[in-house]
Amino acid sequence: MRASKELDEYIMQQTTVIAMTTTNAARYSESLHKVGPLITIIEEAAEVPEAHIITAISPRCKHLILIGDHKQLEPKPAVYELATRFNLSVSLFERMVKNELSYHCLQRQHRMRPEISELVRHIYDVLYDNENVYEYPPIKGVRKSLFFITHNKQEAFKDEGRSFSNEYEAEYLRELCLYLLKQGYKPSDITIIAAYTGQMFCIKEKMPRSKFEGVNICVLDNYQGEENEIILLSLVRSNAKGDIGFLNRENRICVALSRAKQGLFIIGNSSTLTMKSQHWQTIIKKLQIEEENIDENETVSKYPSLGKALPLYCQNHPSHEGILAESPSDFKKVKDGGCDLPCEFRLSCGHACRYDCHPFDREHEAYKCKKQCSQTCEDGHKCRKRCHFGVLCYCNVVMPRELKCGHTANLQCHVDYSKYLCPVEVTRTLSCGHPATMKCCIDQDDILCKVIVDRELQCGHTTQLKCHVDPKRHMCVTVVTGTRSKCGHEFERQCHNVFYDAISDCRVLIKEKRSTCDHVIERFCYNTEFEKLVKCSVIVKMNRTSCGHEYQRQCHDQLYENTHNCNEIVTEQWLSCEHEYERYCYDSNYVQSHTCEIVIPDKRDDCGHEYVRKCSDTNYQTENKCSVYVEKDFLYCHHKIMLPCHQDVTLVKCRANVTTVFECKHSKTHECHRSNSIKCTDKCNLICKNGHQCLKSCHFMFSCDCKELIETILERCQHQQSIPCSADPKVYPCKAMVKKVFMSCGHTQEMECHIDPETVSCKFVVLKSLPLCGHRKMVLCSANVSDVKCTVEVKIKLGKCGHSASIKCWEKVTNKLPEIKCSETITHVRSNCGHTITLQCWKVSSKKIPKCKETNRHDTSMWSFNKMRMQ
Repeated sequence: MRASKELDEYIMQQTTVIAMTTTNAARYSESLHKVGPLITIIEEAAEVPEAHIITAISPRCKHLILIGDHKQLEPKPAVYELATRFNLSVSLFERMVKNELSYHCLQRQHRMRPEISELVRHIYDVLYDNENVYEYPPIKGVRKSLFFITHNKQEAFKDEGRSFSNEYEAEYLRELCLYLLKQGYKPSDITIIAAYTGQMFCIKEKMPRSKFEGVNICVLDNYQGEENEIILLSLVRSNAKGDIGFLNRENRICVALSRAKQGLFIIGNSSTLTMKSQHWQTIIKKLQIEEENIDENETVSKYPSLGKALPLYCQNHPSHEGILAESPSDFKKVKDGGCDLPCEFRLSCGHACRYDCHPFDREHEAYKCKKQCSQTCEDGHKCRKRCHFGVLCYCNVVMPRELKCGHTANLQCHVDYSKYLCPVEVTRTLSCGHPATMKCCIDQDDILCKVIVDRELQCGHTTQLKCHVDPKRHMCVTVVTGTRSKCGHEFERQCHNVFYDAISDCRVLIKEKRSTCDHVIERFCYNTEFEKLVKCSVIVKMNRTSCGHEYQRQCHDQLYENTHNCNEIVTEQWLSCEHEYERYCYDSNYVQSHTCEIVIPDKRDDCGHEYVRKCSDTNYQTENKCSVYVEKDFLYCHHKIMLPCHQDVTLVKCRANVTTVFECKHSKTHECHRSNSIKCTDKCNLICKNGHQCLKSCHFMFSCDCKELIETILERCQHQQSIPCSADPKVYPCKAMVKKVFMSCGHTQEMECHIDPETVSCKFVVLKSLPLCGHRKMVLCSANVSDVKCTVEVKIKLGKCGHSASIKCWEKVTNKLPEIKCSETITHVRSNCGHTITLQCWKVSSKKIPKCKETNRHDTSMWSFNKMRMQ
């Protein structure tokens, strides 16, 4: 991994230009810092998150160029809340433009025909059309190159993909796409854009790849920066509430309407789009403007770019009215893409085209004539094939023919039987005198005789061979017996193999005794070195010299006793007790590393309870507490409980169920240890004097404070009020709203009945004169006018420039003058270049004069390019 990284760094250091995505820039950030590019260019900067741009900049960067369009798609954080709450959907590019950083905006588009660019012209401050867009031809087969098909078919929402779809729009675009393909457009010239992912899948389901191979179908957000000759746009949303979701966002609208070069066909519900969206209202108004009729002699009527039906026409008969495609089924009226008139084009064979009028293949170069061939052969047979003008007519009628050999064969009429090879099987006598079966057309001298005959070979043996085989060249395979010259053993060989004894080893098995141990071995005759190469593997029994135990070993393994321990089991008695144990014979140190593991019963000294332990574990009683369960009494309640012998009963809570009767006569069953902390939780259920039942928990010793509201007349003011049942109507404060007069000012104000007006401030608004400046202001009656700030604007003269400015009166009276920027517009002459500039006065005095735009652009330290994706 490290070697690969070092190789990447070496390659980057050797290159002039490094191109990568912002994701890879973050991955190779350490390498980029080492290389240190001086110039960094970010493409689609308006769609790249700010953090991604930061990772792509090295510390040595001197010139950063951002290229993009913030009025199109923006960054898309994975978490939507980050975009809404923390503005992560605002790119560095957009933030710099909105903060009025110097930038250059391209104003000329080279993509869209003028009527399409008109739809987005209100989004940009300045937008011009280049000359090339005026040269686009009109879309073939459609009256308008820009059209909005409006409908009222409802949208559908699928919980499965959490997205919207519109099946009607999908079916309409399928038929429109098929119609455009019949006009001669290539599949790669057409792109279908869906506003929602659910609609994209719906369209793909209705457009099989075998029929629409090459047509691009994608969702709007994934088509940023792309373009095509013809765009079919599905807006999907259609409802009575006017809810269009993100289609109301200006940047999404701009991307959707600016992808097409020659033709743009939009389908959607214009009523839904314009119900709440100001953007779509502007676009729909542009589409509703009818095209001016420039040619007075033109007979074809003009259409607006918005309607329920798309106006179609026939390329071959453009003067005809054509049809209006309001629904997907209307496209079937022009099944061949033209009109309902017959084609009747005269083909080179003399027949006429059988299709209806069609715009594709006008010269009928690919058209195949469907008429029946009218030619006849020399024998009078009529051709059964379809018209094949320019191709020889081969008659396929089968008829009997007499061949030159006299045999008869069934041949197709066009076959030359004089040259036909006769396939009839005949029997002829060969030169050897044997008969042979062969095809009539084959010469008998070319046939090899395959009859089996007896032949005498040169060695004198007789064998059976095919008649045509020469016995002098045949190798005799008769098996003969011979005697070996070295050992005298017999062997068998084929007659022709005279060198068998010299080139093969004697493989006769012989038995003999070993010279070292007298054991018998079996070997091949030729293998005289067998005893030296193969050790004796016979198993022998031996007694160990150290302990006398018997063991088995291979005969040749003389050192077995020294290299293997004795694994015989022996039984001995422990020295510390009378128990026996077993060990391996070789393990003489077993007693030093093991103890007696036999379990024996024993009795505790402190409590007398019996327990079991290992014989060697003499400290078990001190290391383990007694776990025998015994019955113990609680001291404070005398309840009994079963506990381990060692456990102290004072540390355990008594969990026996007891019943406590409270002073309120209620009772409750609980665990014994809670007797001192238990409280009554039953309902009070007492009934007050007015018949209300208390729903609180038991509050014995305290009276019921009934909160039920009752209607009564208060004695102080005789107002009827709803008061709590337990409240005293003699002293209860009246909440009725009444008008009372302030004695100090005479104003009347509405307040609660029980409130004394002398304790309340008057809220009546009156006109008073301010003591410091004499201006009059509306204030509260009870307010102290000396604390009120006068907000009347007055004029003062600025000391730096002498211009007048407006401030609040209280700022002038209190001499708390704010820092004021003079907004007067003046003409300033630059000292460095002599050019004049019109700007606000405060920028001159604070020396915040923008750089002269007439200077060389390469002197600036940073450029930000804002371009439309129209090129």
